[in-house]
Amino acid sequence: MKTLMMSRNALSRLDPGVFTETTSLKKLVLNFNYFSKFPKKALGELTKLQILQMTDNQLTSLSKDDLAPLVHLQEVSFARNLLSSVAPKLFQPATKIAKIDLIGNSLSTLEPLEGIVLKDTKLSLENNTFSCDCDLLNLYTWLKSEGGKTIECSAPEKFGGLFPGF
Repeated sequence: MKTLMMSRNALSRLDPGVFTETTSLKKLVLNFNYFSKFPKKALGELTKLQILQMTDNQLTSLSKDDLAPLVHLQEVSFARNLLSSVAPKLFQPATKIAKIDLIGNSLSTLEPLEGIVLKDTKLSLENNTFSCDCDLLNLYTWLKSEGGKTIECSAPEKFGGLFPGF
């Protein structure tokens, strides 16, 4: 099996061992479920996984070890979750990430993603709640130096909808 579609199944967790017989899986789609925590132990078995889609769930954070076993990842989508925190080392040691979708979350700040070269990676950050303050400076500097990408501010109110110009 190369692709497994498990969207719209009201899943909130995956037990360790659930993928023992499908370790050669390349694409896993878990959209429109109820995950509030990343199923690290279950997905860690999928060491050949290249595409992971977990849009429209209830994830609030992604820690540095969540994707660690998934060294062959090329595309990830965590769009339209409730993410307020994404670890800077989330995508290490994966080296071939071509697409990262974090659209429509609750990110007010984000540190530069270590190991990600933006000229080789499509990073989507639209429709987040970025707050244009000093905490955003590292992200802004990284985006500008890596490829001229900008972000839109939601706060403070006077900057709402404007691109920061630190």
